[in-house]
Amino acid sequence: MIARRKLTAALFDELSADLVVGLSNRPHTGGWDGTPNQDETNFVPFCVLSPENATRSYGPLSDPASEWNLPYNLGCYGVSPEQTEWIADKARGILYQMKGTTVELGQETYKIQQIYPSAIGAIRRIDVTDPKYWGQADAYLVWLSKEL
Repeated sequence: MIARRKLTAALFDELSADLVVGLSNRPHTGGWDGTPNQDETNFVPFCVLSPENATRSYGPLSDPASEWNLPYNLGCYGVSPEQTEWIADKARGILYQMKGTTVELGQETYKIQQIYPSAIGAIRRIDVTDPKYWGQADAYLVWLSKEL
């Protein structure tokens, strides 16, 4: 049986090497590093990685879970629309480089055949702070094949 948490951890680790990332929550070091709109405060751009529902696996009758399409959501946030798109672009590049890598997911080893944004989200202003910040949520699909 696939251990999805290990795939999530692998994606998180790759993103975290260059970006501030949270797992289904805002990271503590992301966003405003002090009281927004005060002197000497800065906004640290960040991402939030969230696993989404995977509805089915594929494969032969002898091993129906040998192929998986696992969806993820990656929200990226910045102090401006430009910074938001910059961090989302950077995250896309990091995840794309994982194509062709092998990951151990429990008792089985899988190869990442494809990893790409199946939808690139719109930029949305977030008004809960003053000044505002922006976010963009991209949908990703990770295609896995069991290694023989």
